[in-house]
Amino acid sequence: GNTHKLSQSCTTQTIRRSAAVTSAATAEKKEVKKYNFPFVRIVGQEDMKLALMLNVVDSRIGGVLVMGDRGTAKSMTVRSF
Repeated sequence: GNTHKLSQSCTTQTIRRSAAVTSAATAEKKEVKKYNFPFVRIVGQEDMKLALMLNVVDSRIGGVLVMGDRGTAKSMTVRSF
């Protein structure tokens, strides 16, 4: 009766803790793989870089929507900024 419920409860808590530890470890590994790339080293994409800089200077702009083909350094540019 109660022993089975207690055992089941402990097992559920153990699984949740294990999942949390695994998620934290995975997040740490992902952070290690990220590389920092200096914004000033990005070549081209002058309009996008200008838009990002203006958005920082004047927050009334309200944000920048970055669009483009795959492989045009959209994410890298925003992350480097």
